Amino acid sequence: MSVEVANESDIPAEESVLLFCHSLGNAWVPSPVKSLRAYQRIALASHERKLVHFRLTPQDFAYLDEDYHWAIPSGPAEIFCANLQADLTL
Repeated sequence: MSVEVANESDIPAEESVLLFCHSLGNAWVPSPVKSLRAYQRIALASHERKLVHFRLTPQDFAYLDEDYHWAIPSGPAEIFCANLQADLTL
């Protein structure tokens, strides 16, 4: 997954890009609405844009089932990115 990050200000900045997942598949245990799976901290010059890449694996969606074994739910998932300043009501 890739996301473009832009610094639209006149000064250099650093940004933390957070990647969250939420499984919509069949799971014995409900998954969290926002589960942090990866992050990157990047430096941006003024008015610079960068493409940030993340690689997800099936294990990023794994959960402990009722027998305490790792399981991967079937079905779709929501994946989204945010920064640290975003309103991330968890």
